[in-house]
Amino acid sequence: MNLNEALKLPSLTGSLVMAGRSRMNTPITGVMVLEALDVEKWSRPGEIILTSYFALKDLPEEDLKEFIKKLSACEISALAVKPERLLFDIPQCLIESCEEYGLPLLQIPKDTKYETIILEILSPIINSNAAILDKHYSVHQMLMKFAMKEPSLEEILRELKRLISYDISLINTSKGLFVSTAPAEGSFRIIGKWPLPPSKYMNFNYFHNRILLGSSPDLASSELFSADWIGVSIPNVDNEDFELLIHNNGILLTSDDFMTVENFVFFLQMEFLKRHSVEQNLFLHANALVNELLQENLYSAEKVDSALDRLHLNHYPRYQAMALRLILGEDSPSELESWRRDQSHRIFHTFLTRLKTAGYDTAFEEKEDSLTLIVNFRQEAACLSSGMIRSIFSSVRQEYHEFSFQYDIAISNETNRFHLPDAGRQILEIQRLMRLFGKHGNILSYDDLGIYKIFLSGDNLSRLDDFIPQKFQVFSRDYPELSETLSTYLDAGQNLSETAKRLYLHAKTIHYRMKKIQDILNFDFDDSEQVLQAQIAFRLLKLLRQED
Repeated sequence: MNLNEALKLPSLTGSLVMAGRSRMNTPITGVMVLEALDVEKWSRPGEIILTSYFALKDLPEEDLKEFIKKLSACEISALAVKPERLLFDIPQCLIESCEEYGLPLLQIPKDTKYETIILEILSPIINSNAAILDKHYSVHQMLMKFAMKEPSLEEILRELKRLISYDISLINTSKGLFVSTAPAEGSFRIIGKWPLPPSKYMNFNYFHNRILLGSSPDLASSELFSADWIGVSIPNVDNEDFELLIHNNGILLTSDDFMTVENFVFFLQMEFLKRHSVEQNLFLHANALVNELLQENLYSAEKVDSALDRLHLNHYPRYQAMALRLILGEDSPSELESWRRDQSHRIFHTFLTRLKTAGYDTAFEEKEDSLTLIVNFRQEAACLSSGMIRSIFSSVRQEYHEFSFQYDIAISNETNRFHLPDAGRQILEIQRLMRLFGKHGNILSYDDLGIYKIFLSGDNLSRLDDFIPQKFQVFSRDYPELSETLSTYLDAGQNLSETAKRLYLHAKTIHYRMKKIQDILNFDFDDSEQVLQAQIAFRLLKLLRQED
């Protein structure tokens, strides 16, 4: 109901419009009697304020004008004055102030009772609210029954279209999701978006969307049209950008339409929550199975076969294991752990997609910054090498060039399903060795380890000190600073400047230390055998310290 319609009520027949005729179509939401001037504390937008002028009679003109300004700011639909013994004629200053601020001013008949006005205005509003709530209840009941059928997204959208008679689309640009009840031969793009002002029964965020429509799937070569569709964001636990688009083409939705849409958005929320829960359970189950297969926790061929069947990783006889670790850059927001996990997950997902595209099936265990994979591939496919993985991961890095991160990737030898624990041990040994290097960006296969396999395999790891000359063990214990200098000098190709740079020291300091090292160890830097022996010794010392 608006003011023009309200003036046709019996209680308001004979009322005069004294000011604010330009806003007579303002919707009415309620009615109140003015008792105190602090309207900002108790009024609601759209209300009619009734007064006998008693609360205003002593106000100076400036204060009266300020009060009318406040009523307008509160979005009051009208001020209705009932002349009585305190007021025979409405003051001109009140009329002028209402006209200035565009506030409708009504003079109502003297013999009209407030109770009659209030009842006649509120009755249709209450009936309308009751009808809307009844609509909410009926749609809610229908959706509860509908949920028992476990409908697909397409079926949910078709049901919403049936109820409101507009085509519906569901989009998520980040996931490439597009589901629609509209014919699929065309194309569209959102070229503008602005918020839809909230109303009483709108619990979600609505938008006006300006849409560019194409007559064919290729928008660039299509005949173009434009349309205005209402959109509503669907909150979800993954913080994904799901939006429901209503193809209303600029036509106003009714209150019943909005109530129906509200129910369906909530229903979709629950659907996404259910799917997220199922995905999480499958994800955790897959993580556990991959871990068991690589850790030798399955003690029979039947259990191994069963685990691979559940992972859908039983198509081919050839397998490899792989471990990917990400190291996010210092400029990533460390305080936003959810952001960091999301970036890692996106990088992992893209890497897995690249492997799938190349013809390799995978099952994986994902943690916050690491991904452990079992790879299954056909007989004619090439075994994954460090060179192949470097090529695949380079394309991943290019896609995420705006993120600062490093990586280490370990690749096992090829094996069969019953020797997957050997592959799991190999990638662990590679990761242990990578930590010796002190830098990232390593992609190593087990074959790349070379001589290090001798020290990492069997029980050799428990007696590493047997492979380290005694003089280097004593030197490392008694001269840790000189030991670090010698190790860095050899790793830097016996370059004084590079060694100084890596240790943040002056080149003269390095030169002095090298002379001291020569004296203590009787070391000949021109003897390639001594240099090789020292390099291996210092690497094994690092490995020994890691084990300790």
